[in-house]
Amino acid sequence: MKLFLRCLIVIGVLACAWLGYSIMRAQRGLAEAERLLKRNVFSKAREEVDRYLWLHPRDPAALLLSAEILTRDESLETGPAIARAQSLLERIPDTLPWGPIARGKQARLSFFVEHRPIEGQRFFEKALELDPRFIEGRYLLWKILDLTGRSDSAEPIFWTIYDQTPQADRPYLMREWYMSQFFPASANPLLDVQMGYNDPSKPLQMNPEYVRLKEHCDAEPQEPINHAALARWFQHDGDHTTALTLLERGLKLPGAETDPYFLSILLATLFEQGDLERAKKYLEGWPEPHEGYDYWRWKGMLADEADRDYPEAVAAYDKALAIWPGPVDWRTMYRRANCLARLRQSDAASEARKSAKKIEEIMDTEVHVALRDALEDRNLTDRDNLTKVMDFYRELGRNREVEAWQQVLDSLPSKQPAIEAASGKR
Repeated sequence: MKLFLRCLIVIGVLACAWLGYSIMRAQRGLAEAERLLKRNVFSKAREEVDRYLWLHPRDPAALLLSAEILTRDESLETGPAIARAQSLLERIPDTLPWGPIARGKQARLSFFVEHRPIEGQRFFEKALELDPRFIEGRYLLWKILDLTGRSDSAEPIFWTIYDQTPQADRPYLMREWYMSQFFPASANPLLDVQMGYNDPSKPLQMNPEYVRLKEHCDAEPQEPINHAALARWFQHDGDHTTALTLLERGLKLPGAETDPYFLSILLATLFEQGDLERAKKYLEGWPEPHEGYDYWRWKGMLADEADRDYPEAVAAYDKALAIWPGPVDWRTMYRRANCLARLRQSDAASEARKSAKKIEEIMDTEVHVALRDALEDRNLTDRDNLTKVMDFYRELGRNREVEAWQQVLDSLPSKQPAIEAASGKR
């Protein structure tokens, strides 16, 4: 009996010693994991941080570190590793100072790795709600809108980014904005390469925009926006039958009939198919408040083509043309002019056609070839080229862009007069 008790005591002492050693080692685990991560020793770093989390399962710094190790360790299978990293980040509450950081990391994983743009958008929006100073999140939120065919709604986000951008970087940011406004499908070539949608080394490959939108649809089939974005691509390619098939699939999903972007693509397809009555039905279900370019444009087009209500069409067109991208929508301007002609307002119709023709000429391909050349790196400090860009925006009545480019011009060194320069050399 005494021997048994002695054995129990020895075992208890050893167990306490082992537990004490384990706790001491676990306490050092966080610092050791950080050291190992810097050396890219991922498996050992994982072991150390896991020991620490065994002792401190809610420690936000350890959860962030563990998630980072999982996402950087290329020896792990991507799917399970990313899912585990997302679950670790999810354990960090919004209420902690680490909350916006965790949401931002979740957004990056959703968007860049899992190719789920809508999930990524929601995480970025949450991170910005928690920390409005999170400029990287705001910038990537803008990129998500570009990459999902929704660049027309990016303007409020862009100008917030602009206000937080150093003066020296603004010419490059304004160039990105020009591409986002006029060539959103190809505005982010580096992101398409980074995310595997484009491979410059391959001379023959599928259209990167199609590859991207198809991947989004496959990765997030439950999101109506992804179906609409892919349908829009087929619309622009002239395949309205495939577009409608995708939209019919999207209509079965919750929220589709109340999403303005989805409805705008659906209305465009139904209009092209000649199904005006069905288009009117979906327009009537447009969510309140009734606002934005897409709503008023479709309100005008259906009043014009389906109801022949030209006064209502003109009023709706006026509202649409006042909202971006209305100022460059010369086709809708011509539609408005035709309505005025049918109302026997000849002078107003003539002026409207002149305005539409002016914008049509401004939006000509050759004009934009010259503008894109003016915005090349070699020209971003050239006064003459940047003045061309500023004048382009002035003709469109885009005062905010005019002011921004004027600030860029004002920041350039002033030109030295030729006579003064010559005398200076002597």
